[in-house]
Amino acid sequence: MTRCLALVCVLAVAPVPVLAQPPPPTPPPSGRGGVTMGQVTTFQATAQEVVPVFGTGAISGIVTDGATGAPLAGALVALAGGTTPGSQPRPRQMTDSRGRYIFTHLPAGGFTVSAIAPGYLDGGYRRLPDVTTGVRITVADAEWFAEAHVQLWKPASVSGLISDERGEPLVGIPVRVITRVHVGGAARWIAGPTVTTDDRGEYRIPGLRAGDYVVHVPSVQVTLPSGEIALYSTPRQRSTSTGAAGPVRTGQSPDIVRGADGIGVLIGHTATPDAAAVGRAYPTMFHPAARTLDTAQIVQLTFGDERRNVDVQLRPMPTVSVSGLVIGPAEAIANLPVRLVPQGSEALGAGAEAGITKTDAQGGFTFQLVPDGEYTILASRALSEYSTGAVTTMSPVMIPPAANPYNSRFSSQQVAGANSVTLTMRSGEGVQATGRASISVGNQSVAGLTIPLSPSVTVSGHFEWDGTDTPPEGLPFTPMIRLEPADGDLALGTYFSTRPPPTPGETLTRMTFSIENVLPGQYVFARLIAGAEWATAGAEWNGRDVLTAPLAVEGDRNVDGLVIRMTTQKNSLTGTVRTEAGALATDGRVLAFPVAAVAWRQMGVSSVRFGNASISTDGTYTLPMLLPGDYYLAAIPIEDRQRASDPDYLAAIAPQATRITVTPSSALTQNLRMLGGGR
Repeated sequence: MTRCLALVCVLAVAPVPVLAQPPPPTPPPSGRGGVTMGQVTTFQATAQEVVPVFGTGAISGIVTDGATGAPLAGALVALAGGTTPGSQPRPRQMTDSRGRYIFTHLPAGGFTVSAIAPGYLDGGYRRLPDVTTGVRITVADAEWFAEAHVQLWKPASVSGLISDERGEPLVGIPVRVITRVHVGGAARWIAGPTVTTDDRGEYRIPGLRAGDYVVHVPSVQVTLPSGEIALYSTPRQRSTSTGAAGPVRTGQSPDIVRGADGIGVLIGHTATPDAAAVGRAYPTMFHPAARTLDTAQIVQLTFGDERRNVDVQLRPMPTVSVSGLVIGPAEAIANLPVRLVPQGSEALGAGAEAGITKTDAQGGFTFQLVPDGEYTILASRALSEYSTGAVTTMSPVMIPPAANPYNSRFSSQQVAGANSVTLTMRSGEGVQATGRASISVGNQSVAGLTIPLSPSVTVSGHFEWDGTDTPPEGLPFTPMIRLEPADGDLALGTYFSTRPPPTPGETLTRMTFSIENVLPGQYVFARLIAGAEWATAGAEWNGRDVLTAPLAVEGDRNVDGLVIRMTTQKNSLTGTVRTEAGALATDGRVLAFPVAAVAWRQMGVSSVRFGNASISTDGTYTLPMLLPGDYYLAAIPIEDRQRASDPDYLAAIAPQATRITVTPSSALTQNLRMLGGGR
């Protein structure tokens, strides 16, 4: 992200020296005994004193603008890593007027270089703006790596005017960008940053990376059931004024307009002045004048672009009401959030709705102020979405706080293989249930809809520990399992296992787990968390391996008898990579992906069956522990690293990849040749 360095730019920094060879170690401080061993000096520490390890290596380079090549003065450069025990972080360096920096007195080991500068995206040595990791630089004793150059790139931005049907500016209106990325084996549109228009109706969304974008102006019409003042499971009252005795509470928020039937409409960001009188509303819009995502104009950005005049004009439309009944168990249908989403935007999460409401005690629901169009009705207490940018529990910019029914539980995780993409999961109180239906809305109100809740099942089983059912003593916590949709489609949701912790003194002969309310579909196991000592050796159901193929969940029967096999054995995979010409590769990426091509489009969110590692400057790589199975192994250019989750790219490189078999305890050394780029 772009960082402001105003607090540190006032520091005086000496010019970077021009060195003919790595500098000698710093002499021992006064009063401390030094022992010289070859060219390395170590010091004897006094009690409770931390002493850095000095060496004879050095790393230096130049920080430049990625677009112009001009050197960047005043950039802050940080060095991380070093495998020598006791080595300490080095102070950051500030580049001189020629963009130069240098780190000296380094012990032998591996390091990464990162840099930040005002007005630029964070970067590092051989690190692309879209990723969070760079190439490891390996230095030996008395070695000076002088080409650790860093390119920093300016972010792009989009700006424009949001106006009404008369051309008048709309103030305080939320505007966001939707961007396209590869997640879970498919290209998807996901939610990007959100801003609001200023007092001139103008917006500007900064800090964007190169890619395809669509500008979206949400318009969420919030309908409140009769007597309700919020969409929470338990209605919350709102403070409207403060007197000498404290806040004065009222039974109704002042920004709700109610009809004769008691149904209320929460006045939001894009309410029209005559909404209550004549039933008009602004629909959700995409630049320039599209009402659906698939008909919007795509804005293509490169780094440093300042795209202006990306305007959107909102025009009010006649509206109707849409009502119906959710059918299911009594404990599931009451106070159930229901969303009305334009078709094509179902995966965009909060802010994609044309309308949002919740059911009454009998499962009835009504949407007010619905423009004509094609919609999907989604009934669920959970809401998951992919996004880029900052993650919050739910931004009030998108939906007014009183319209947030997903305020009980919140979690987020970075998506493997898709840097800067986050999976956010929110849910409200009550029994989890899901219903879905498609609807076409015209110029007449729609009534009598029925939304049956999808049946759900329980997935359960037990753990084996190095071949035995008996769990090990001293296990730090109860293991946790997460199921993810195999194709990455968040409509199925993600699920976590539960198990009460053992009572004090309890002796367990078998450790079980249970995952409740799982909808029918294909799932993969995400990371199985059981402490650093234990690794996953396999997962079986009815004699079938469900690590190499998805677990099929059907809606009419529970999945029980799963066996999750854990082991203390660890596998390893290392090797050397050479270029097509035979020289040692100095950067790039090594990918490990399943031999079974069906897994390339069923990798889930966490991609646990896929591995990747950077190639160090000495041509070596080390892949973290892989799940047992058959893999293709390929070394690819660093420019192709963002294509590692693209099934078409994997199909292109598979014929030239090396096939390997990984077991729980295998220690493999596999040397590779770099594959050409541009596929």
